[in-house]
Amino acid sequence: MAIEIAKDVVSIFALVASGIAVAFSYFSFRQTKFRTEDDYIKNLLDWHYDVVMVLIKLRHGVDSVSEIDKIADLAKLSSLIECGRFFFPNIDKGDGYGKDKPTAFQGYRNLALDFLVASYNILKGETSHNEKKRKLSMMQRNFTSIIFEIVIPENRLKQLKKLTGRYFVKDKIFEDYINSENESIIHHIWSRH
Repeated sequence: MAIEIAKDVVSIFALVASGIAVAFSYFSFRQTKFRTEDDYIKNLLDWHYDVVMVLIKLRHGVDSVSEIDKIADLAKLSSLIECGRFFFPNIDKGDGYGKDKPTAFQGYRNLALDFLVASYNILKGETSHNEKKRKLSMMQRNFTSIIFEIVIPENRLKQLKKLTGRYFVKDKIFEDYINSENESIIHHIWSRH
């Protein structure tokens, strides 16, 4: 009888230990998955930052920078587009398009990079200053929107809240602020539509 009780205790202990090991493994896997995703997103956002800095610099200096500075900035944008191929590889639609090109250039260019190539072409073109700025702004906004769809900041903030118990953004918009006693501070900045 005592041997059977001991066997039952050992079996229960083994079952509990197995359950703890499975739970630990599950949480460890989730942490590793989160860290891997977080590292990827950080690298993507670092690249996005570099791209946007060059785009904004070029957009605001469309006609006022020296030709040497413009060439350097265009070269930087071109190199960022090349680096972007590792985040946004070409798309193979199965029709053989680009099969005669080197591997990284086979298929169709990803839309995220198309916005950057279009920006590069606009900057090299002969469009008027205001038209260039308008088009460049539109290209940058669409490019950022693609990155935004990948990162999904709202979901990342919710994940962060689960991990830390804090939500790092206030859910306020400009109208919330101007309807308060602080309206007089900034009412002259914005026009209401």
